[in-house]
Amino acid sequence: MSIKVFFFFAVLIIFRISDLHSQEDSLKLENEIILPDEVISETSTENGSFEFSGYLKFLNSTSFADLNYMLNDNHLHNRLNFKAYFTDNLTLDLQIRNRLLWGASLSIPGYKDLIDPDSEINLSAFLIDKPGLLLHSKIDRLALNYNYKNWEFKLGRQRLNWGKTWAWNSNDLFNAYNFLDYDYEERPGSDAVSLLYNTGTGSFVQGAYSYGSTFQKSIIALRYQFNIRSYDIQLLAAHYFNDIASGIGWEGNIKNLGFKGESTIFIPEKSGTDKTAVLTSFSVDYFFKNGYGFMISALHNSNGVKDIDELTALFSEGESLNSRNLMPNKWSLMIQNSYEINPAASCSLSVLYLADIKAFAVLPVFTYSISNDWDFNFIGQLFFMENDNKISNLQNNLVLRFRYSF
Repeated sequence: MSIKVFFFFAVLIIFRISDLHSQEDSLKLENEIILPDEVISETSTENGSFEFSGYLKFLNSTSFADLNYMLNDNHLHNRLNFKAYFTDNLTLDLQIRNRLLWGASLSIPGYKDLIDPDSEINLSAFLIDKPGLLLHSKIDRLALNYNYKNWEFKLGRQRLNWGKTWAWNSNDLFNAYNFLDYDYEERPGSDAVSLLYNTGTGSFVQGAYSYGSTFQKSIIALRYQFNIRSYDIQLLAAHYFNDIASGIGWEGNIKNLGFKGESTIFIPEKSGTDKTAVLTSFSVDYFFKNGYGFMISALHNSNGVKDIDELTALFSEGESLNSRNLMPNKWSLMIQNSYEINPAASCSLSVLYLADIKAFAVLPVFTYSISNDWDFNFIGQLFFMENDNKISNLQNNLVLRFRYSF
């Protein structure tokens, strides 16, 4: 394997496991994933009451480039969801993510940093920290919610979801994430304050501030959403770390074909610090009555690399995934076909293509509902690249996952 191919694979791994669009799109990606608000069963919403729910998942993953050397990892993932109702208008959300990990990956230098990346407010800890075993616990939701008439106020660690399209969301300034991260359907939260005013049916104004220890580490954003005919359209403006950002997003239908898009421009606040970047994505989807469906999404990154040499340089600079850099290359395409075999079983096959560097990934998923509380998933991630006029298999990741919901 050439050094260029090695660097490409390393970048893919960083983009795959970064702890980083929308919850609706997560549902489509894995077919039967339950969104966090739906996980909590509404048993009672009387004042002074609370709800409790969660799940326990076991994952076994095997990673290999060929059969000569294989890495095996195991992962117990527990989530606890609490919601307290103080009054009709005031609630508190608390969600805790616990992970017990053992296997070959623990010997990788820097692996703990991937499990627990730095954050401005630290609400996580390693309860067990041994060379062969890690137990990591993190509060990834802790938010106070207050609603009054047309006003909605939220303070604390929360999910601010501003994305519209399926695979890539440049409008989602607060919670950019990697769709290849298959075991974090809730997505990371932001330490933020949000104020929303509903101006009418399907329209609102929302402002949000994400905490940073300095102005350059914070996000301040405003968006306005309104409806024109059958389309929801949003406009946004923001201070985004070191940039001034402005964007537009839409969601609607062309007859029975779902059509979504978004575009954001990031302009450096200080000249000479970085290039202006424009990220534009769109997606279309269609679902047939026989259970078959397809989705197509494309992304253009004006600052993306055009070949493997530029990708190697990008890797050496330590560039990470964020809203102004959702993919490292200029043109990306994602196609997914899904099929509901029966009410208990479904499958999908996705292909990710990075046009500029002639690389692609094949992503099969099979889901089976054993009972109301038990689910089984098979997830595959197979990475390929054209190298010296030959298609090379760079890396494969096969995952078996069992989930019990309570």
